[in-house]
Amino acid sequence: MNEPKVDFSAIRGDWHFHMGFLTRAMASTLARASRLWQQIGADYNAPSVGTLIDQQANMWNALTNDLDAKGTIKTGEQPYLDFIQLCRNTKGPCDALEEAHGAGGSSSIYDNLLEQFTESCRQARGICDDLEMMREQRPDA
Repeated sequence: MNEPKVDFSAIRGDWHFHMGFLTRAMASTLARASRLWQQIGADYNAPSVGTLIDQQANMWNALTNDLDAKGTIKTGEQPYLDFIQLCRNTKGPCDALEEAHGAGGSSSIYDNLLEQFTESCRQARGICDDLEMMREQRPDA
């Protein structure tokens, strides 16, 4: 049998596929963070955290509503970089909130939700590392 070999580099190098995966991952992560904050935000005196979560959602919606001709986020524009920076700016306030309220050390439902919320914020920051890498590796940039 002489079947043609598959070029695996073409599969691994499918930038648009990977960007779509990251786009969906970020959307679900931000939706989770927003949902969790709606459940617990009133119980914690941290309006700045709520503002950051709202800003993230709004910026992400703007990015995903203004796609390029191939249907992907425009990674070469300033709003993309601003979004990544905003996600990174959640680290201090979210970590301080978790430290102040001792999430992870209690079995209280609110502490468990707070831990899930702060983990969602960490996940968004982690995805931003990948989004930044994708910006640098965009094939048609």
